[in-house]
Parts: sequence; C-alpha cells; structure tokens
Amino acid sequence: MVELTAAHWVYAIFIILVLVTMTLRKETPLVCIIGSFILSWVITGNLVKAVQAVFNAITVAFSELLGVVAIISIIVAMAKMLEETGLAEMMFRPIRGMLKSPTVAYWVMGFVIMIVAWVIWPSPAIALVGALLLPGAIKAGLPPINAAMAISMFGYGCALTTDFIIQGAPGITAKAAGIAPGAVMAKSLPMLIVWGAIALPLSYRAVKKDLRDSVGKPIEWAPFEITPEAKTERERWTKASPVFKQYALLLIALLFALDIAGMLVFKLRGGDATALLGGTVGIVMVFVGIGAYGKEGFEKLSEHARAGFMFGCEFLRRSF
Repeated sequence: MVELTAAHWVYAIFIILVLVTMTLRKETPLVCIIGSFILSWVITGNLVKAVQAVFNAITVAFSELLGVVAIISIIVAMAKMLEETGLAEMMFRPIRGMLKSPTVAYWVMGFVIMIVAWVIWPSPAIALVGALLLPGAIKAGLPPINAAMAISMFGYGCALTTDFIIQGAPGITAKAAGIAPGAVMAKSLPMLIVWGAIALPLSYRAVKKDLRDSVGKPIEWAPFEITPEAKTERERWTKASPVFKQYALLLIALLFALDIAGMLVFKLRGGDATALLGGTVGIVMVFVGIGAYGKEGFEKLSEHARAGFMFGCEFLRRSF
C-alpha cells in the first residue's frame, strides 16, 4: 500500500493552484517556481538544495521539451514551404469542394484538422489547414467563431489529447512515470471517447444555435493578410514546376503513410516515432526544395527552417 507523505500533499496542492491560476487566465511560472522550491525543501530538508531545485526544474523541463520543440519547428518549416509552393492548396482542394453547407463545413473541417494534427502536431496543422479551409467554410455559411470552435475542439481537443503519431505529450508523461508511451495512449482513449460523446455534440449544438441566430445577417470577417513581398513570392512559386508537384503530392502522401505503417509494424513509440517523423519531414523539405525551387532551394530551405525554429522558440517561451 502506498503511503502519502507531506511531499505528496504539497505536490497536490500546487497542482490545484496551477489549475486555479489557469482558470483565472493568469500565467503559471510564478506558482511553479514557488512550488518547486517548497516541494524540494519538504523532500530534502535542505534550503540550498531547494534553491538549486528551481534551476534544475527549468533545465529538466527544457531537456524534456527540446525534442517536441524541434519536431514542431521542422514541421512548421515544411508547412510554410508547402504553402508557398502551392502544394498545400493542391492537397486540400478536393476537401474545399466538399464544404457545401455550414454543418458539413463544421464536421469536415474538424475531422480533417484532427487527422492532420495527429501527423504534424496541432499548432502547425491549424496554421496550415485552417488558413486553407477557413475561407471555404465561411463561404459555405459557417460563421468564423464557429469555424474557430471546430478548429479548437478537433485540433487541440481531440488530436492533442491522444497524440497517436508524434507521441510527444504521452512520451513526456510516460518518461516521468517510468512507463511505456503506449500505456499512456491507451489510458487516454476514454478521454477521447468522453470528448467525442459529450463535448463535440455540445459544441455542435452551440453552432446550430449561432446559425439560427445569424440567418439573414451578413458574415463579417477579416481575411488573412500577408505582406506584398510574401504575396509576390507565393504567386511566383505556385506557378512553378506543375509536373513536379503532381508527383510530389503522391510521394509526400506515400512517405507519411509509410511512417505510420512503420510505427505500427516496428512498434515505434515516443522519441523513436518522433525521430522517424522528423527525418521524413527533413527529406520532404529537401525534395521540395530541389524540385520546386531549383537552384534557389538552398536559400529557401534555410529561410523556412529559420521561420520554423522561430515558431518553435516562441512555443518554448509560452511553455515556460
């Protein structure tokens, strides 16, 4: 039988304080630093070690999150490359044609974002897929706030709760608990079922109410704005290498399908699965860089990689 000590109670109290702080929409580092100090002092009874624990907690968190930040950064870089070259628009063109009504737009956009988020993490998936599908969803009559609900519910709610493919979040939890990532993912299935059975129908009910209230009213929204330079670059590269892009789409889909199959066949979990996906993303970037950009691929790949890692650094800053 496990005996609860004072350290367990201190830890539980600060977990509750963190949740309360988040509920009040305040940043949590202040509470976490105080919690690290007090918890270490209770465990060790040594004031010096308690002070050291504040710094050690930051370095441990950084080392644990580094792999997740790296995979997010390189995927964002790939997403920017696919968007600029027009490959992303070609990928989702058939789906945009399916957005015929507000109801269809809500569910189709939600499930597409969830599936893509499983493969390339919610943040870049929402930035990429949301930008491409949102105009079509609004054109079909779905108000922007309801489109945002679909993006959040399916992307951050369903996809990040489970994280079947990248396994970044369950990998961190599993390592801290000393168990296999698969055990964490198995235990997360009830959360996904509850989310799907309760939260999604309730959100759709709110969408239906908003649709009834907005009948006859014009939909107002501000389209995504890009700089004139970025628009010129996008127009330039979307018209380049049309034959290459047809084959590139097939190759990209095949590579990611092989990744998923490899994870299942070879039972790759946690960091191993992340490494396989990250390596595939790097290969895709090189392939697209050479085939779509030609001799400018060297500079373009570096440009998008820098943008991706800047996004990753911002993600790391928000995490702390």
